Amino acid sequence: MINLLRKAGNTKGTKALAKLADKIAALKQMPGPGVFDSIKNMIQKMIFHLMSEQKDEDDHKNWCDKEIDQTTKMTEDKTQRVNELFNSMGELSAEITELEGQITGNNDAVVVMLASIETLTNTRAADKAENDATIKDAQDAQTAVANAVAVLEDFYKATGAKASEAWEEHGFVQLRSTVHRGNGEDAPDTGFSGAYQGVSNADEEGGVIGLLSTIAQDFASMESQARADETQQQDEFDTSITDLQVRKAGTIKDTEMKSSRKDRLSEKLETKTADHGHNSKELDATEQYMRDLQHACVDGDSTYAERKAARTQETEALRTAQGILEDAFAAVPAAAADF
Repeated sequence: MINLLRKAGNTKGTKALAKLADKIAALKQMPGPGVFDSIKNMIQKMIFHLMSEQKDEDDHKNWCDKEIDQTTKMTEDKTQRVNELFNSMGELSAEITELEGQITGNNDAVVVMLASIETLTNTRAADKAENDATIKDAQDAQTAVANAVAVLEDFYKATGAKASEAWEEHGFVQLRSTVHRGNGEDAPDTGFSGAYQGVSNADEEGGVIGLLSTIAQDFASMESQARADETQQQDEFDTSITDLQVRKAGTIKDTEMKSSRKDRLSEKLETKTADHGHNSKELDATEQYMRDLQHACVDGDSTYAERKAARTQETEALRTAQGILEDAFAAVPAAAADF
């Protein structure tokens, strides 16, 4: 039996059997009826010890398997969560950057539109002042020409170079003086020392009055053109200003909306960043726990399967030895000497 135990205990995982064999060999040197009982007790205790040891390792193995499985899943979940948060942070940052660029572009566009409005307003004011001045000058010129024509007409009518109107004939008494001609005939007094020679100046088409009438018409055309220019320029100004104001209002509203969205995204990014930091720490702790489990459950000189096989071998050897011992007790007392 001792040889059987030593043979079963010659491996690294079954050294306990070799030690048991040494103890049994020592007991053989101690005569007495209690030797066999002591050997039987030692073998039974060894079997119980191995069974208890295997149960403890089985429990530990089950715990390790469960913990490793849960930790593996946690690691995968945390890794996925950290990656999702990281990607989400990148998308949010990119959209925020894009919105900031669009907001800057809108602000620049508003500055340009305001400058255009100011330029158009100043140009409109200058054009209006020029048109008003042109209209006033044309009106003043027409008034001056009309006054000049009136004076000339009165002069020509008074000299007889131009026929008086009917109302003028009845409203005034025309005084004439008699001029004695050389042939003894009397002639009307012209009011001058000689006969009047400027009849052609009273001609409305070819004389001074005709020229002044043409000038008056030119000034009237100038006034009319200035008024038309003023109306057209004001219409164009109103259209341009309205378009700019509408575009400016739309751009400002777009900026407000983009700014609000940027603020919301910034808050969301801040939350995601905090979440990412928290989950990253949890992932680090989980990975560290996995390394600890690896050390406690996996690392070692032998595997669980190898240790279990060794204990099984030990237990079988002990049970075999136990059977041999029981057979020895049943045989003749001399059989005990085989131990």
